[in-house]
Amino acid sequence: MFKTTSAIYKMSIISFVLFLITAGTVGLIVYKAHNVALVNQEVKNLGDEAILMGIRLVSGIQTLRQDVLFLSKTPPIQGILRARMAGGIDPLDGDGSTEKLWRQRLMIIFTEFLQAKPGYTQIRYIGAADEGREIVRVDRKNDTLVVVPDKDLQKKLDQPYMQGAIQQKPGEVHISDITLNREHGEVVEPHVPMVRVAVPVYPIDGEIFGVVVINMDFGQTLKMMAGSASEGVIPYVTNSAGDFLLHPDGILAFGFDLGERHRIQKEMFTELAGLFEPSNRDIEMSLRSHARGEPEVVHFLKKHFDPLLPERYLGLTLVASYQDIVAGSDTIGKRSVIIIFLLMAGGVLLVGVLAYGFRTMIQHVNDRNKALHESVEEHRSVVENIADGIITINEHGIIESFNLAAERVFGYTSAEVLGQNVNVLMPEPFHSEHDSYIADYRNPGIKKIIGIEREVSGRRKDGTVFPLELSIGEFHMDDRRMFTGVVRDITERKQSEAENEAQLVQVMELSAKALAEERRAREQEMALSLCETENDRKTRELEKARQLQLSMLPKDVPVLANLDIAVYMQTASEVGGDYYDFKLEDDGTLTAAIGDATGHGLRAGTMVASTKSLFKALAHDPEPVRILQKTSKALKEMGFRRLYMAMTIAKFKGHQLLLAAAGMPYTLVYRAATGRVEEVILKGMPLGMFPDFPYQRKDLSLNEGDTVLFMSDGLPEMFNEQNDMLGDERTKTLFEEVAKRTPEQIIQHLVKAGKTWANGRPQDDDMTFMVIKMK
Repeated sequence: MFKTTSAIYKMSIISFVLFLITAGTVGLIVYKAHNVALVNQEVKNLGDEAILMGIRLVSGIQTLRQDVLFLSKTPPIQGILRARMAGGIDPLDGDGSTEKLWRQRLMIIFTEFLQAKPGYTQIRYIGAADEGREIVRVDRKNDTLVVVPDKDLQKKLDQPYMQGAIQQKPGEVHISDITLNREHGEVVEPHVPMVRVAVPVYPIDGEIFGVVVINMDFGQTLKMMAGSASEGVIPYVTNSAGDFLLHPDGILAFGFDLGERHRIQKEMFTELAGLFEPSNRDIEMSLRSHARGEPEVVHFLKKHFDPLLPERYLGLTLVASYQDIVAGSDTIGKRSVIIIFLLMAGGVLLVGVLAYGFRTMIQHVNDRNKALHESVEEHRSVVENIADGIITINEHGIIESFNLAAERVFGYTSAEVLGQNVNVLMPEPFHSEHDSYIADYRNPGIKKIIGIEREVSGRRKDGTVFPLELSIGEFHMDDRRMFTGVVRDITERKQSEAENEAQLVQVMELSAKALAEERRAREQEMALSLCETENDRKTRELEKARQLQLSMLPKDVPVLANLDIAVYMQTASEVGGDYYDFKLEDDGTLTAAIGDATGHGLRAGTMVASTKSLFKALAHDPEPVRILQKTSKALKEMGFRRLYMAMTIAKFKGHQLLLAAAGMPYTLVYRAATGRVEEVILKGMPLGMFPDFPYQRKDLSLNEGDTVLFMSDGLPEMFNEQNDMLGDERTKTLFEEVAKRTPEQIIQHLVKAGKTWANGRPQDDDMTFMVIKMK
């Protein structure tokens, strides 16, 4: 009996101890699991909040870029240029406007623009001559707009934004660093963070004339950042070097402007140091840091804002206290310890205490889960009700989330698009080719679009195509690669821009009426002079256009062991826009280009000059399609009106020929082995129309004696006296007759045939040939 009682006693003790161990272990597991869940949810919340705040952070700069481009294209900008270069009177204005008149008109435009844009503090037109002396300047002083008189205009050539702007090409916008405003070299009190955008102004032919500059008070944006963060979240904003632009302790912001730098990766979170290295291409990082003593959850996001310099960005850092996040779990942990202590204090109350303790623990776990669920629902509510559409897709392009704003933008319900490919929201040709774009995301170079806002086209459920502003973010969830697209319908903004342009036209008309009396006083005086000089002006312009076009052509034709090359160009009476060029690489690869700009005269010459510069910069790219796309995008951004460039790019490497074309006639290839001529047709829109057009490529193998003829449309579209066109079939026959001969003889034959066909009728277009024979 005693032994049995002893055994039961021992077994009870063992069971009791095992129970204590199990209870403690379960409590510890629940406690730690809860902490992990809470922290993970907070990291996700911070990441989503950073994306939304980041869009607001740089949206003002994007609008600023568009506004300065718009102002640079208003008539007084070129009117002042022409009048100053002609000695005071604009020779192209039918009313004989003086520089003074044009400046008065520009003052009105700048004043009206500042009135409509309260965040802008100053607009200027600055000349490149006379050490960068200001031509027109309108300031905002408190709530008053002030046109600065001539005697107070300053010289600004030594300013960084001027130096940056005068190095840009036409249509390119320089964005300054964000710094504290200075006057006469001294920081102004109170401190005003300022960003400046500047676009250069060029004459049709010649060196830079001036720069249009807008100053924006960036402090308003920073204040919005400070006030829009969620409760318990502290925002920091830095430049791409890590210097604070926004800090809760205002003394630490803009230290680089005040003599003592303060950088986030040096003074706060050293874990972020690698992200600020120039070679680092990561967009965001989440971490748990003890850098400031107490544990904190940190999320960092790069927000790029400069299309010309993709490496420039603003850094947005959101910080939340770790202790605040896990405060509820700490309470559960403490109560678990109390429960275990009570269990050890007495076995009599074992069942009751355990039941009560675990009931209490479970209640707190449920409460915390409920709080966590409410946090998730609150976050979901924010995402669902935000004005911008948010779409999440996986790495295969399948839509996984679609908020209410996205439903309003595209006209679909989330149920209709979830599980669908995101290309359902895209017009052609992007709809058909989007899967290949998704595949390209795995290439290192494509990441430069991540975090950069850009304008694209979207397609609604009813099929209508509309303009969108798109920003793409990348994140990982459960080892899956995901992408978040934040979209904004900018239809109204585009309409507003059109309305602004119409309003400026009205302003111009009003200013013209206000100054009509001064114009009339000069009309009689100018009439005779303009009449006498008009013919001379047109003659000079035509000769300038011809000289400009010829100056764009290479002085020498490349001499290669495996290729025999000949070229020819005859300008028309009106001077068109034909162009050819070569680029020889060190490995022997020859890149040849032949093009035809729309229009005639100096306008076509301007397009040729721009295209030549782009060809020299891009010809090294081994992919001819990419050369066309980059050139098209650059020309589009230059803002030429109704000016485009048709172009063929040919790369010869060994016996291989890679062809790509944009709006050019067919290429003819003579095969020596068969004696036949092949016609290679590559359809595509001219450059400058659609920056992302999917141009085609054709790969050919060439053998000894094979000959390739590239040409503009001058010969096939040549008319005779009976108004008959030479046509494609006759052109092909003419080439076939002499394709066995040397390139020089082939060109002579084609030129002679063209003259015979025209029989003295003047050319309507330039005629250009490039013949390349494989030796």
